[in-house]
Amino acid sequence: MQANVCEIQELNTVEIEEVSGGFLPVALFLFDVAIWAYDGYKLGQITK
Repeated sequence: MQANVCEIQELNTVEIEEVSGGFLPVALFLFDVAIWAYDGYKLGQITK
């Protein structure tokens, strides 16, 4: 999980720089969050 958080923070800094691009950075961020949430869900299912 630690590595995922670091990756998300790096992506956030890139997207903030590209905020003038409009919708695309937001869509990429939401996509990254969805992947992170799905990974967390799978890990939760494995540990049960």
